Amino acid sequence: MKQQVSLSVTLVIFLGTLNAQITEGFEGDTMPLDTFKNGSEAGGIFSFSNIHLLNNYDTSFGGFWDGFALSSMRNDSTPGFANQYSSITAGGYDSEIYAVGYSNAQMRIDPLLDQSLRLSSVQVTNTTYAYFSMLNGDAFAKKFGGQSGDDPDYFRLHAVLQMPGYKSDTLTFELADFTFNDSNEDFILNEWSTFDLTGFDTTISDTAHLKFTFSSSDTSFGFINTPTYVCLDNLTYTLILGASDFGNNSDFNAIHGHSSFKLTSATQGKISAYDIGGRLVNQWMHKSFQSEIAFSDLPSGWSIIVFESDEGVKKSLKVFVP
Repeated sequence: MKQQVSLSVTLVIFLGTLNAQITEGFEGDTMPLDTFKNGSEAGGIFSFSNIHLLNNYDTSFGGFWDGFALSSMRNDSTPGFANQYSSITAGGYDSEIYAVGYSNAQMRIDPLLDQSLRLSSVQVTNTTYAYFSMLNGDAFAKKFGGQSGDDPDYFRLHAVLQMPGYKSDTLTFELADFTFNDSNEDFILNEWSTFDLTGFDTTISDTAHLKFTFSSSDTSFGFINTPTYVCLDNLTYTLILGASDFGNNSDFNAIHGHSSFKLTSATQGKISAYDIGGRLVNQWMHKSFQSEIAFSDLPSGWSIIVFESDEGVKKSLKVFVP
């Protein structure tokens, strides 16, 4: 359906590259304070633009989970497994909602067509459960430092990046460290801290997985005794918008005007508009030779327009609406 809107603005079809700093804080899924989502309602994934937190929930034995959960829990004082969803900071980094990773937690990263990204950092802290387990010990795990306080204990978070054509790389962050020569420097993390991810030094342009694993000085029979949990918030990355691939293709073309742009294709398909953070903002069906998209149907600033034909061919371009 054609739309006619009169606006005194100009559409720019961008042919170069554009970088944007994006911070994903996991607030897209609203939830009341002091609650959590562990996949029991709709397990499998929590999606936020280009970032997807994978979750596994098994209904056996009353139900159990691993991977990622979402939480707004604020209990920073109750030790034990029953308080597994709370951060020791009693909340998120700068918001109420944060992610809790357990065991081998994974993020799937899916850049849109005509996008790539480079990871920058993520905020991390301990759960209340893991913090008090290391501080005091419990029925399963030792008190860090031992009775003398001199045991060289540690609890480490490892970020492992895997994607096609890229040799897996690992970065490490100390969630607790008692290996210092001066015991006054020993610590168990009890605040949000920045985990620098720039060490991966690679551009992600295809589906990738960022896995979070753990290592600890406290093990038995090859298993970690320390509760393998971590809280994450504010994943930051640089989003890179590449060149348009419409070009002068005879089958696909885009023409801009003063109030709209026209997409020309003899092939039927679907037109989707995304903001630069990867969020779907509008969608149309292309059923005739030419579709007209009004500027009023797009947000101000940069958008990515993706045309997918019924045969599965994809073309994209970037547009800017003042």
